[in-house]
Amino acid sequence: MTQTETNRLAQELHDGIAQDLVGFGYALDLVISNSSTSIVTRSEIRKIRLGISDLLERTRLEIHDLHQIDDSDLLIQIQNSAAEICINQDVECEAPPTPVLLSPESTYQVLKIVREALRNIVRHAGATHVKISISTNENMLKISIHDNGSKIAVDSQDSFGLVGATKRAAGMNGTVEFGPTSDGFELHLAIPLSVTLA
Repeated sequence: MTQTETNRLAQELHDGIAQDLVGFGYALDLVISNSSTSIVTRSEIRKIRLGISDLLERTRLEIHDLHQIDDSDLLIQIQNSAAEICINQDVECEAPPTPVLLSPESTYQVLKIVREALRNIVRHAGATHVKISISTNENMLKISIHDNGSKIAVDSQDSFGLVGATKRAAGMNGTVEFGPTSDGFELHLAIPLSVTLA
């Protein structure tokens, strides 16, 4: 996926799905506000309206993430993501001295995993400190994200984001493992460099 392709996809999402969801939301608002709509029906429609709002937010995040992709060092992009997302957390990053440069497609997939993990920490973990560790050898890229939160950092949709991360990693012949630790929550991503190199 080239930069031009990601920009085009982001624009299509904005002009297509995002605008359609906004339109559906307005239509449901009109039904809810109609005095002839029964209380029971309003209650059910509000549930659907909340679901549409959640889908719209996810779509907007997808559009935002697509715009973040570039060909710079992966560490810099991860640091920028952490600074943007973890506003109220102390973030520590460890990485190899040499840049980690991936293909645009691999960069997108890795950043999606990292950003989803960071968003889960902010939304659900109650953490004050986040540590991101990146390491490479001749065969593997490994990224670990640890937080000191008192709650398991999963989202409210049956761990949808982290399950999605597992599928993204599998698409690159990699793995994602996550779970609670004695002092918080941790996620480990491992991807063969033979798949991710530009």
